[in-house]
Amino acid sequence: MNEWIIQAIPHTARSAYASLVSAEWQMLLPADETMLFGVSINNLPCGALLARTSEGRFEVVSLIVREESRHQGIATALWRAAEQAALEQSRGTLDVCYQVSDSENDTFFRYFLRNGFTLPREGSCHYVLPIDQLAHTMLAGLPQITAKAEANMFPLNQIPDADARVSYSFIERKLPVGMRADHAPGQILWEYSIGYVSQKNVPAFVIFCEYEGMLHLHSAYSEHPSSGKILIALLRKAYDRLMQEPERFTGFRVTTVNSTSEKLVQTLLSGADPVKHHLFYTQKPLTYHTPHLPEWGGVLARSRGLMDELADHGGDISLVTAPGILPYMIWQPEKELHIELFYSVEDETYTQFTLTAQLPVHITGDQTKTLQKEMADDPGSGMLLPYSTGDRFALVATQTEGAVLESDQTIDNFLKPFSEQATRLLALLHESR
Repeated sequence: MNEWIIQAIPHTARSAYASLVSAEWQMLLPADETMLFGVSINNLPCGALLARTSEGRFEVVSLIVREESRHQGIATALWRAAEQAALEQSRGTLDVCYQVSDSENDTFFRYFLRNGFTLPREGSCHYVLPIDQLAHTMLAGLPQITAKAEANMFPLNQIPDADARVSYSFIERKLPVGMRADHAPGQILWEYSIGYVSQKNVPAFVIFCEYEGMLHLHSAYSEHPSSGKILIALLRKAYDRLMQEPERFTGFRVTTVNSTSEKLVQTLLSGADPVKHHLFYTQKPLTYHTPHLPEWGGVLARSRGLMDELADHGGDISLVTAPGILPYMIWQPEKELHIELFYSVEDETYTQFTLTAQLPVHITGDQTKTLQKEMADDPGSGMLLPYSTGDRFALVATQTEGAVLESDQTIDNFLKPFSEQATRLLALLHESR
């Protein structure tokens, strides 16, 4: 049997393991806020795990073991090394981001659930097709750009108006992480990544990068349905540029992050037969020293009891533990709905608990009074309350529970009505934008 060694690989030695890192993440190898664990047999690299360690998370983005070295426990050892490193950085969870095709979904789901991870949730999809197939898609048939529209288009790193640059920066910070430029899977192509400037704003923009020799549409954003024609013009401009240098790329790749972008991509690529891959996220709660909070144990036990009950009602439920704070839960009854659940203990004998449910949202000043009135008139128990700063609000509701968790009262009479009210609030937010 071979003897193998696992170790953290310094930046100066990472090039030897580059082929064991997924292509879309190889750009992170030189980054300071990453960790690379490698396994070698007789000084030959045979496995590697790459993790991002920024933004308060420890997220595994790549794990590869050479085929001839599998079934020796190497992957398991890499997972254990990642867990230990996350614990040493006081992370409450080990997060994972992975990509699979339709045929691989079930295998990966079973693997992560068997190994203590939460139910994986889909974050985005990728569509890939050869460049020569683009000519058969609706993208190639988009209307030609007018001279007036083209005069308002600029590379995102060369927006001439200062107010418009601020507008773009503000919008990008509010985007889902997967749509931001700094999370693109390859080198940003600024000649393709362009925005439309109108009245000191950027109502629409597209971000492209080069990925494995392909032109990758990382994100396409329009501020409002009325900006749809502008977005179409931006996509047409990118297509026209591509037709000037079709030999530069081997394929065309698109990311989708929600149902709206999914429909847009399916429409734009209709007429061709792209290959589809899914990007999923999951996490594993980690056990480490209990913080010195007298409520911690009671809250943890009660939270796990509620999690077991919610698991039977569908959706996804995750436990968050971190040093110095009480455990809390993130409940996702629907794909776009992330509700935070907090328990607190009301007496020293642990016979009375308060459960708080809240849905954080961002609301602009013009919407605030209208939405607060709508929620005040809503039949649900939640109230729309402001945070201490900025445009952050939360729909909040509480209930008191006894020593024994009564699932019918908590789930059917409290959490489900709250989730329905939260859904109504999100619909109102969407309508008002």
